[in-house]
Amino acid sequence: MQGVIDTDIQNTFLLSWANIVLAPGATPILPPTTPPGDVHGVRIVGSIFEASDGNRSVVLDERAAKFTGVSDTLIERGTARLQPTGLGRTLVGTRASKQLRLINVTQFEFDFTDSLIFGTIQEVRYSLSLEGGLFARSAARWTAGTARVVIETDVVVSGTCVVDVDESRHDKW
Repeated sequence: MQGVIDTDIQNTFLLSWANIVLAPGATPILPPTTPPGDVHGVRIVGSIFEASDGNRSVVLDERAAKFTGVSDTLIERGTARLQPTGLGRTLVGTRASKQLRLINVTQFEFDFTDSLIFGTIQEVRYSLSLEGGLFARSAARWTAGTARVVIETDVVVSGTCVVDVDESRHDKW
């Protein structure tokens, strides 16, 4: 799909090597503030992928141009059919969650490179559950344009950290 804006794809079944390919390119008419390299208003949900070839569920084709942004977009990872043999399918989306349980640390480090389509995190939400009734101040940090998040605490802790990330900017209204 080239120059994708305001598109809704639901409940698809992709066989064998099939995947969803996104490419920038079309000049959007609406909304007028959307740059040509942006993915805007796209929703792809409920996809089922054949799971036997090691391919990614969503692939970016940036040979002609690069994507410049993602806004108001939700692309779910989908699901893969189980196969008796083969490499499996790498399911990716615009949102991802990961969890770590660590002991005696001040940092929980997460790498979402294998889970995200564009690899540029816009929003981070996290939850930190600590053992032993301990209270610690914590903060999340990430560098724009990357898929890595670090949750830091001001004291040594043991516990579980859950991080949810989103690659899409969302309208404020």
